[in-house]
Amino acid sequence: MFKRNLVIFGFFIHFLFPLKIYANKSIANFIAISDIHFNPFDLCYDKSNQKNCIQLINELNKSDSNKWNSIFKKYYKNNTFPSYGQNTNFPLFQSLLTELNQASKNTNLIFAVILGDFLAHQYIENYKIYTNDSSLIGAQNFVKKTFQYLTSEIRGSIPSNIEIYPVIGNNDSYIDNYNVDNPKTTKFYSDLKNIWTTYSSQIKSSNTFLNGGYYVAQSQIKKLSIIALNTNSFSRNAISKDKADIKEIAQQQLDWLNDQFNNAKDQKFILISHIPCGVDVYSSFNSMIKGGDPVTFWNSNPKFAEKPYMKILSNNFLSISGILVSHTHNDSFQIINNDLGLFASYVPSISPAHYNNSGYKIFTIDEGNNLSNAISFYFDPSYKTWKEAYNFNETYESPNLFIGMQSLIGKWNKDPDEIDEKYLKNFNLNADISRLKNKWKYYVCGSADNIDVIDYQDCINPLK
Repeated sequence: MFKRNLVIFGFFIHFLFPLKIYANKSIANFIAISDIHFNPFDLCYDKSNQKNCIQLINELNKSDSNKWNSIFKKYYKNNTFPSYGQNTNFPLFQSLLTELNQASKNTNLIFAVILGDFLAHQYIENYKIYTNDSSLIGAQNFVKKTFQYLTSEIRGSIPSNIEIYPVIGNNDSYIDNYNVDNPKTTKFYSDLKNIWTTYSSQIKSSNTFLNGGYYVAQSQIKKLSIIALNTNSFSRNAISKDKADIKEIAQQQLDWLNDQFNNAKDQKFILISHIPCGVDVYSSFNSMIKGGDPVTFWNSNPKFAEKPYMKILSNNFLSISGILVSHTHNDSFQIINNDLGLFASYVPSISPAHYNNSGYKIFTIDEGNNLSNAISFYFDPSYKTWKEAYNFNETYESPNLFIGMQSLIGKWNKDPDEIDEKYLKNFNLNADISRLKNKWKYYVCGSADNIDVIDYQDCINPLK
């Protein structure tokens, strides 16, 4: 069942550490986007467009990335946006760029974060199909140019004085989905480092990016840094076709993370990554309805990454301003440790591939350098425009994010079988929620303090 002391003990702890609970004055905003899943092969899925598809991909493949925009415009005469279940095409990406530019002008943005999965699903497979080129070097060059194109376009839509901090997602690789590219042999990290330098010069000066795509950056807010993790090596699906030592890479990153806290006193951190820790609700639902066990996002052996990671967080909770993750494509949250006020806020996807509306968030930072609020925005496919979806603190009548999350869990705990349709509507950013209702209890248990598989199992099937 839901943990009975979830709210009570959390409130008690936070009387001891008031900066984590009370609504301080807001001082700055930052924008968060994720899971763009850009798909240049979009035209190829329409059989009547096969000729244009092949011509488009061939032109892109032969051209430098700075020519891509004009090439796309030749083939996309109409703004046909992707349907639910599809990745981000050129018109949706262009719409996003316009929206980012407007958001940068209309809000007090200090920085921006992009939480990975820049590339569409089956990116390299589609490259091989539609170019007839099965060579690894050909696919890698195309991926590199895709990153160059996306980076240039995003950088151009956000003022240059606003630094952008990206992370690597599971689809972002020179080899394959969930591949941990081998830092000893690949050019992936060095190429990406050079490309992403236009986002932030701190990426260029990072002495860890080449070890696996992770880094730390000092924000423009005094005593607030961004820790960008690459959680691909932590994933239960992690592979390495180019023979990287996944365990060694994961351990090195965890040791480095611990050092960041040990070496930076009086500093606060926002942790950003793609794949979250804890239970994968979607996979767990599909497993448990067949009599199986819950499924974790990370390696099924908790000692591999999750327990060391949780220990680092617990030992340094007062230095953590917030944790941002993505990967699920939905707008949600996860209480990681209720007693210590640790939570993760999920950033929704730009891609509508999971039958969600495209979305992003603008977070507010208070004078204590804590995440205090989030406003979510979504792309309305009916009107082909971006709109505000909801303001978290206003919608849930909360002084800040964490208290609002606690209140929601407390409310759901009173009647676990009553579906909170307002929350699900926000979760899916106003897209249809009928597909989600039968998973309601699974989402609730995933949002509560149930990182451990056993706790999650007990939440779904409480002992009578």
